[in-house]
Amino acid sequence: MNDDRAEKLSPEQLLLVLRLARQRGHHGGMNYIAGELGYGTPVPVEPRDEIADLQRQYIEAARSMARMADKIDRLNSGAPHA
Repeated sequence: MNDDRAEKLSPEQLLLVLRLARQRGHHGGMNYIAGELGYGTPVPVEPRDEIADLQRQYIEAARSMARMADKIDRLNSGAPHA
């Protein structure tokens, strides 16, 4: 990654190196990049954690939509609303 050399990693190659390191539990590359740019230490998200979070968000959104539909029905029927 020396600017004076013709041999340089492409952005895709750099991402590959970071991915391979992450698979082996090493996060130094991301920590270095984040630190250089003034960000806090990144926290890796496991795919199963992300799926669980998305499922929770989906369930809450479905509940919210059901509450809105109930309120719309009450307002349309002229029933007193809470």
